[in-house]
Amino acid sequence: MQELIIQAKQILEKIPFMHIASVSEKGMPRNTPVWAAYDKNYTFFWKSSRDSEHSQNIIKKSDVFVVVTDYDIKRAVYMEGKAYELNDEKEIKEVLEIFYKRKGTPLEPASSVMNESIRRMYKFIPEKFYINTYSKIDGDKRIELQLN
Repeated sequence: MQELIIQAKQILEKIPFMHIASVSEKGMPRNTPVWAAYDKNYTFFWKSSRDSEHSQNIIKKSDVFVVVTDYDIKRAVYMEGKAYELNDEKEIKEVLEIFYKRKGTPLEPASSVMNESIRRMYKFIPEKFYINTYSKIDGDKRIELQLN
């Protein structure tokens, strides 16, 4: 099990894109790739347009499912939890530092994702983590992990 936990952490460190699955008001599933960073507690952060469909879905229903896939090793980390738009300036400043540190580009001010700006910062708090496994005997399986 420890080997799977290490591998899951390596995938999250290596792959900056995650796919967010949300649900529209009409109950239609939506899947959106976003560039993301995360903190030591595996809370993930990304920037999106407030008008985008996934952002609107998250405002109405915070339950989402996220997948980070490493195609080189054919393995993925699956997460279920809650996503939120950030509105607190202090939290946004902290998140922007994490976000731009991973991105390796100059830090933008909090005002770039607040007030009248169409762009917003979002966070995803995973409640459960899984990794996929495969064996010729058992086939494909998802194993629940404790990353924190």
